[in-house]
Amino acid sequence: MPPAWRTLKAAPAANQYPRMLPVNWVEFDQPVKARAVRLRITQPADEAKSHPHVKGNTKDGKRVWLGELLALEPLADRPLEAAAPRAAETVHPPIVDGLETIRRLPETPLAVTEQQLAAAQQYFVDSAAERVRREGRDTLLVAMRAAPPKVDGRLDDWADAAWVTIDQRITKVGDWGSRPDVTSAAVALAGDRLYVAFRTSDPALLRNTGESVPMLFKTGGALDLMIGTSPAADPNRREPVEGDLRLLVTMAKGARPLAVLYRPVVPGTKEPAAFSSPVRTVKIDRVDDVSKDVELAADKDGSYEFSVPLAVLGLKPRAGLMIRGDVGILRGDGFRTIQRVYWQNKATGITSDVPSEAALAPLLWGRWQFGGR
Repeated sequence: MPPAWRTLKAAPAANQYPRMLPVNWVEFDQPVKARAVRLRITQPADEAKSHPHVKGNTKDGKRVWLGELLALEPLADRPLEAAAPRAAETVHPPIVDGLETIRRLPETPLAVTEQQLAAAQQYFVDSAAERVRREGRDTLLVAMRAAPPKVDGRLDDWADAAWVTIDQRITKVGDWGSRPDVTSAAVALAGDRLYVAFRTSDPALLRNTGESVPMLFKTGGALDLMIGTSPAADPNRREPVEGDLRLLVTMAKGARPLAVLYRPVVPGTKEPAAFSSPVRTVKIDRVDDVSKDVELAADKDGSYEFSVPLAVLGLKPRAGLMIRGDVGILRGDGFRTIQRVYWQNKATGITSDVPSEAALAPLLWGRWQFGGR
């Protein structure tokens, strides 16, 4: 004889979206002894009282199940199916059967060669290079200013600068709001120094342990500059040449500015720095701490600026000069780098392979043109 179901309580259930796994309590009027409890939804929520995200979004009528949600009862020696009333079979989720027959597949070795891994890494570079070939390179105007900007982090004197976008994200505000989060940079020249400004929304961007000067790009956030200082270099070169360099600027443990200059090709170098992984090794001829030459400042809202002598970079600009270059940032958690984003080079998704993060890719840089205000 089938079990006799009796309705104990009919109660409204509040639509508590967007709360995660909210509870709707159903209180009985008196203690109840039962062999099974079944909960049913018999009516959809009132659309007029729904949250704006779900109002009118019925998912073709499938937003809620009208029918049985749960059936629990002591089973004794009866099968599991006995807990679900027969009438609910058409609306109940399918019961997965036979899981006890699953067996682990035999171990099968997968051979991946160094050549295959290197080819996979090269794929990202080639894809980005194809984008450059198809869409062309963007140009960053490096202003040649009569008066230098004050390096104080406030950026008041960068109002008329030619800003370029490094990164665009959407940041959540409160429960439902959002705002665009744009990171941008500008570059200027005044006297014998190069000036770079960054607009971000992250006042903690430069968290970096700074424990190892050569590995500064692995230990947290930083401001990143890539420059091809030689106007005679092949503009379509795939590998760095003499004059190509990278300047990383950050705050070591939030206390002192730290700047490191990477120069992959310096003729006469006998012992280059090696950046290795099981896949490959990238060698950089000179890695120098140039912190004493760099002036760095930040404000409380996430704006940064620094300056560096042209002589440190080996850069000899003139009005109208066009060279290759890029500008970007490293994001980190204070101990490790978790993201690399740049104005032009978009093949920078890897943050778990030292050679890939150390390598310079001038083929993917944009154009820097000197001139203007």
